[in-house]
Amino acid sequence: MTTTVVLCRCDARRPELIETVRRTPFSRVDAFPGPDLPAGGAETAPPDLVVLGTSGLPTVADVVPAYRAVRDVWPGTPVVVELGEDHDDVDLAFTLIHLGAHDVVHRRHRAEDFWRVAEIAAGRREECPYQPLLLPHPSTDGLWAFVSMDFDPNVEERRAYYTAVRPAICKALGLPPTACQRADEVYPPDGELDFVRRAKQAIYDRAVVIAFLCSPDERTPPNSDVCVETGYAQAHGKPVLVLRTRASQRPPVMLGQTLWVDYSSLCELALKLYYGLGGNRGHLVQTWPG
Repeated sequence: MTTTVVLCRCDARRPELIETVRRTPFSRVDAFPGPDLPAGGAETAPPDLVVLGTSGLPTVADVVPAYRAVRDVWPGTPVVVELGEDHDDVDLAFTLIHLGAHDVVHRRHRAEDFWRVAEIAAGRREECPYQPLLLPHPSTDGLWAFVSMDFDPNVEERRAYYTAVRPAICKALGLPPTACQRADEVYPPDGELDFVRRAKQAIYDRAVVIAFLCSPDERTPPNSDVCVETGYAQAHGKPVLVLRTRASQRPPVMLGQTLWVDYSSLCELALKLYYGLGGNRGHLVQTWPG
């Protein structure tokens, strides 16, 4: 089977993207580094896949118009959007999927993850690009997940929680934001011992515990309070989903059987959670911007 891939806006700063594609099993690759796209038309056979790179676009606001331009030229072709370093925006990723993008990946994605998505979009694979996260369904009381994380306002996990984790989970499961909460959102602190007691009660009451076991590098251990809360949840038989940046330290041996989600960008984290928990493109379109 001949597969044609078109790369758009892969500027001089992204030559490695073009080279990576040429080393894959795709049969033909056409590249258009600048903003000018081919005229297209009925007399031209459409490609099997379009990869739109956004590294050369100055702002997030420029991405959607560039995507619309690609869809105008190839209206029936799957489009995978590769967001640049400055475009790690979860709302942008969901907006692109809402507008019809087949998938969205980030420049910091591992090459094998990126091209697995691309091959699926081009029809070369039929598997799901995102690992299913087999976790209990929400109960009628609306309480689903307790999120264990570092409370330092300067850590990256705080942004990840508010912009990726909670929106993706609530969109996928159709839950209100209160269904996914940190300890300080469940119970306002009222003394350290009282706070610990209430945090334990929150873990016990929730169906799932989500733990940020992140560290800035392999030499720095994750937050000790998160490790304690994760162990407490496991001791009470609670399913634990661990979120971890790719740069983090290796997981403790005792957590080897726990569900893990590794991520390099907020977009990757949000999409892995959304699709892993059963969210689908049709549901996202129907509920946007819910």
